[in-house]
Amino acid sequence: MKTFFTAAAFCAAAASASASTLSGSELFEGTFVFDNDLETIGFELTSDALFTATSYGYSGGTSLMGDTITGGGFDTIFTLFDSDGRILVRDDDGGIGFDSMISMFLGAGTYSLVISQFSNDVIGSYLANGYEQDGLGGLSFTTVHGCSQGGFCDVDADNRTGNWAVELSAELSLPAVPVPASLPLMLAGLAGFGVMRRKKK
Repeated sequence: MKTFFTAAAFCAAAASASASTLSGSELFEGTFVFDNDLETIGFELTSDALFTATSYGYSGGTSLMGDTITGGGFDTIFTLFDSDGRILVRDDDGGIGFDSMISMFLGAGTYSLVISQFSNDVIGSYLANGYEQDGLGGLSFTTVHGCSQGGFCDVDADNRTGNWAVELSAELSLPAVPVPASLPLMLAGLAGFGVMRRKKK
């Protein structure tokens, strides 16, 4: 399943808090218009899970669901926040090339993954603080890298596009089956019975 987003105002995205339940894998794609655009993807985990977020926008690739993504997009930063808007983890180039990747165990709850372009980082430790390149001054902040177009330049001065593609996946943890309290005693008793039987032979 593909979900498409256009670049939207960050505050509106954060306020909507439309976190859908994440189970299995889901691919999200969209396009930034300005260098300092942000995209927020809210999701909910119904139980403990191994959560993975993988960017394909810069280098391209094939998603877990078999979707082919064309590269050429910008250098991403992932920042994962908990339900209180507090940073859990940030990643810049943990994926292939300049793509981001996060993989970690998370408990049941609601989370937000914010996508930004390098080097537009959150200020401090909370989402409510905003981002370093917010405002008119950050609309084309990557032009300092020296590419020939008016934005979406990587640190190697290569021209990139505003396209991004992110796959989220969750491998839910199965609850442990409780062991009856009497089972260890019963097994020990059976073991003792076996020893007694062997001694009688």
